[in-house]
Order: sequence, then structure tokens, then C-alpha cells
Amino acid sequence: MRTIYASIDIGTYSIKFVVAEYFNQNFYVLASHSENSKGIKKGLIVDPTLVVETIKKGIKSLSESLGIEIKRVLVNVPDYHVKFTDVTGEVDIIDKVTSQDVNHVIKNSIYN
Repeated sequence: MRTIYASIDIGTYSIKFVVAEYFNQNFYVLASHSENSKGIKKGLIVDPTLVVETIKKGIKSLSESLGIEIKRVLVNVPDYHVKFTDVTGEVDIIDKVTSQDVNHVIKNSIYN
């Protein structure tokens, strides 16, 4: 089965875009593009509007070169100044795990 992935890497100096096709257990790069970062300083987004404009510009460029509309992307954002918290949540499973069970566990972990 063929699957096409679009990915963005947001960096301080540039935002990089790549579109690849996954086929026969291999990735094949279909297109790549780079834009100078705007609205980012020292790894931190200081002007979200400028960042969004830069991302839209890059996606538009890739879409035009490939002749397809890019609707969803995987985004890689640096983890500078990120804080993680270890949380837990529980839910009783009656017969099988459902999406509602997963949602309840996530909500329970957030509230706890």
C-alpha cells in the first residue's frame, strides 16, 4: 500500500518541508523545500503569525511543485524549555477497550 507523508521541521534559522511516499517498506522523497524562519528566535516562537505565514508559504510552494493539495502534516518542534509531567489515569474495562475508554483515561490523567 502506498502512503504519502508531509513533514515540517521548525528550526531557529529555517523551516524545512519534505513530502515522501512510503511504498514497499521504503520511503521515497517526492519533494523538499526550505524557508528562512520568521518569528522564531533562539528556538522559541516569538511571533506566531510570522511562523504561520512562513509555513503556509512553504506548503503552498510544495503543493504547486507536486500538483497536489497538502492538507495534513507531521510537525517536528524542538523541545527547548519544555516541561513534562508524569501523570496516571485509570478506567474500568468491561468487555473491550473502546475509544471512549481511552478518552476517559486521558481526562482522568489530566485531572489527577
